[in-house]
Amino acid sequence: MNIYKFYVYTYLRQDNSPYYIGKGCRRRAYVSHRHITVPKDKSRIVFYQTNLLEQDALRLEMKYIKLFGRKDLGIR
Repeated sequence: MNIYKFYVYTYLRQDNSPYYIGKGCRRRAYVSHRHITVPKDKSRIVFYQTNLLEQDALRLEMKYIKLFGRKDLGIR
């Protein structure tokens, strides 16, 4: 069993700014979840890093969210 199965990804707007950053495994980046729409253009799904342990993926996800901010919360 591969324990390094997680990744951190983003969905990009037309101006290439991220509108969602997430942690996933398997097909997570390609499946709609909650109120987030998967880009129709799959080239707008960018994987920041792959082959991670879950805790490393969580830390990296938080790092990128802190870096880019959260528009929905008015942060940055």
